[in-house]
Amino acid sequence: DDKHTFSEFCETNGLPGILKSFCVRSDAEVLALNEKLMSADNAEGQKYILKNLAYDPIHRLDLFQLPCRDVDKLRAYLGK
Repeated sequence: DDKHTFSEFCETNGLPGILKSFCVRSDAEVLALNEKLMSADNAEGQKYILKNLAYDPIHRLDLFQLPCRDVDKLRAYLGK
């Protein structure tokens, strides 16, 4: 159930736009991605759901979205 690998597969096989995924492996990478998504690189205002690839019975149904303009809220979410 690796959504990121599936997204890369779709892109490689000419199915762009099916699923866009970013692989982040640390809180620092999440914060950096959040900054990038708040910049001009995301001018169309796309929202992305932050999902943990490891099974998490408590937060697996969360739909926490990036970019998150409230960085304290993002840090609190990452601290769960």
